[in-house]
Amino acid sequence: MDLQDKVSAEEKLNVCRRLLCVAQTANCYTEDKKTLKKLVAVVKRERKAHAKTSYPLTEEHSSQIEELILMLFRSVKRLRKARTMLDYREGMQTLADTLRLLEEQIQADSDELLNYAREQDSAQEGESQKKNGRRQLKIGIVYSGAVSKSAYQIGFTKSLLKYVDRSEIKLISGASMGMLVGYALAANKLDMFESLFRNIKTGKMATLLWKVVTEHLFDKGFKAFARPQDELDIPLTFPVCYIPLLSVRYYWIVGQHNPVWNRYIYAGTNLPFVTLHPSFLRGRLAIDGGAADNIPLYPLLARHKEYVADGLDLIIVMHFDARYDYRRDFVTDVPILELDLAICNGFSKHHYNFSADYVDEMILAAMEYGDKICDRLFSTDCSPSELRRVINEIFLEEHESRQQNISVDRLVTMLNTIAKALRNDSKCNKDLYLTVNSDKKRRKRRN
Repeated sequence: MDLQDKVSAEEKLNVCRRLLCVAQTANCYTEDKKTLKKLVAVVKRERKAHAKTSYPLTEEHSSQIEELILMLFRSVKRLRKARTMLDYREGMQTLADTLRLLEEQIQADSDELLNYAREQDSAQEGESQKKNGRRQLKIGIVYSGAVSKSAYQIGFTKSLLKYVDRSEIKLISGASMGMLVGYALAANKLDMFESLFRNIKTGKMATLLWKVVTEHLFDKGFKAFARPQDELDIPLTFPVCYIPLLSVRYYWIVGQHNPVWNRYIYAGTNLPFVTLHPSFLRGRLAIDGGAADNIPLYPLLARHKEYVADGLDLIIVMHFDARYDYRRDFVTDVPILELDLAICNGFSKHHYNFSADYVDEMILAAMEYGDKICDRLFSTDCSPSELRRVINEIFLEEHESRQQNISVDRLVTMLNTIAKALRNDSKCNKDLYLTVNSDKKRRKRRN
């Protein structure tokens, strides 16, 4: 049973439940014509609600209940116009008969809807178990900085969620615009972020900069995206770069959104040529985290066993440096699938092109590529040996074409080596949600 059918069934059942309440209330009415007038308004409203919702079953059910509701409506109106006691008693009898038939029809229809929903859900569950006959995984995801290329990450993530349950994603790391994609996934609002992303609709960097200056594009988008009611049920980490020494801090957030986070998130996404206002954190100038670590795999490898029992089973890295190879910097037992997502679109990488056509092209290409990769990766039993085998096959297949491509992202990765050399591993990871709580306690003590 798909989502649209479920929503239609639930809406219809809610209307049915409200009509049953109307029926029970109507049986208590006596000769008070004011209450009958209210009943007419209630039935009229529920009749409109019933007409707006659609059955996932046959039209016969809808027409039968619609006819009974019409009879109820006419019976109540006729009862209001009764002039003699005999007319009133006849009207009450007609109303009682109509209510009884309506209650029986609604009950039968509700039971059939519920049975239909159970059958469809059980069939879907059985199909899902058959398709995903594998062990449950503990997955970490890394999103690199990407600017407009984050559309590739959105498309691949949407494809990934077809093959794994969101509860299997245990940790997320992201830099720059990739951090916003990670935030959207952690807060379960990826569709909303995609909608905001599509609404930028600028094809040139000059036009984008003009919108930032005149329309405060980034500030408005950020306020619409990061909201106080957000709750991150997946821990998220992101880098912030401090200058002039290019030192880096990785901030971890999880749980209910706290307004203090916004300053750090804004600093971590202080995109070049996109935001105009500098960020200062604790008296230091902070810029886009991608300047220090554009592919933030390090914090996941450094702390995944602290957040996940027995550690992660798989890490998926989505980046755009065709010549990136994590093996140069890290030695780990965790299987890591690192992908240059632009390979799915002929390595097309227009960093500031947010035009609607190009964004659609990137998302669709990444979804097709994601289906291809995920089908290969998750069609096995997902044991560590099988995951490594498939990952190595994918790496060897793409290696030659990736070595022939070079882009600005490669230069950013080379710049990151300076920050990595200056990184203090013992102090660079900060639990921002704990820092926020401690700051609140200090303020209380001062007051």
